[in-house]
Amino acid sequence: MDLSRIIIVLIFVFSTICFAQASDEELPLFITKQDIRNIRYISLDGSMTYYQRSNGSLQVSTNYNVREVIKLNERSQFLVFVSPLKKHTVISHQSEPYTMASSRWMNKLFLSPYGTTKTKEIGEGLFIDFHGKQDELISYYVPTRKKIIILQVSNLKKKAEISIIGGLNPYFLPEVALINEKNILFTDQNKKGISGLRLYNFKSKKSSLFYKAQSSSTKLNICRNSESLYLWESSFNNNLPGTRITSIPLKKFNRDEQKFVYQSNLNDRGNLICNKSEDHLYFIKEYKKDGKLFHDVAKHDIKKGKTKLISNLRFISSLINLDGRLLIPFQGKYYSLDKANDISKVDQLKKEAL
Repeated sequence: MDLSRIIIVLIFVFSTICFAQASDEELPLFITKQDIRNIRYISLDGSMTYYQRSNGSLQVSTNYNVREVIKLNERSQFLVFVSPLKKHTVISHQSEPYTMASSRWMNKLFLSPYGTTKTKEIGEGLFIDFHGKQDELISYYVPTRKKIIILQVSNLKKKAEISIIGGLNPYFLPEVALINEKNILFTDQNKKGISGLRLYNFKSKKSSLFYKAQSSSTKLNICRNSESLYLWESSFNNNLPGTRITSIPLKKFNRDEQKFVYQSNLNDRGNLICNKSEDHLYFIKEYKKDGKLFHDVAKHDIKKGKTKLISNLRFISSLINLDGRLLIPFQGKYYSLDKANDISKVDQLKKEAL
């Protein structure tokens, strides 16, 4: 059903949301064995680390065994993306990050089996995500062509190219979510800058409009876990404030199944994370205290409809999900929202049998 038809339900939904303030207890710093600014990925148990060196080398470390994955020019900067099942790694390489500022910058993308030094270049563009129950698909965006590329890992020659409109924003980066074997959903903007969701069918190779935002001031994002797709809507316009999260089950993926999950009368920052837990959502929430606006991480219990602030830094702008560990970059440091925050004390060497 259309969202406008169930606005009345909001009165009930909003009344069931309990908002709790975080305690004044300080968040622990995320501590690693080396400078965290060089780390590109570290597993939840600390057994696998990808890190950058100043000589243009990307290295992988496990059980005190350090190997070079790839080495390019000295000014190289790498980003490392690991698939959910830890089968594959995509390495994004930018050769001259400090000499050219462009919203249409094309990074070289390399595919590598997780934890190995084997790499294969797969294209140029901006990496989006991994998809599928077996991490079988990769998506990336080519801004110069306004194309989303969907690659099959087992056969890189098999790919789908999806054209987008891209709107008026030169920094627009589409988000992609695999719905089922036949369809993939992605965000787009029309020529007026209004965001929407389009559904692409692999068989027909055509896309259709699935959902359209109300105005060009609406910020629209999507997040998928194993059961549902979550749709985030907030506003760039402080004169038209409001945030809402709705969900659609993947097994019955249609607008009639869309349900409200969360509602606020303020413009929350976002960074929605839905794949850390099936029962909870994490995002950066805007709230008022003593007449001032602040931003902290909130945890929303989906079943109970309760929202609680779990950080107390007040001016948070980013939230990272690093292999199931939630980190907050803040003023040059990284704070952890999880108990396992000190990786420097983890001894990864296997003990020999006596």
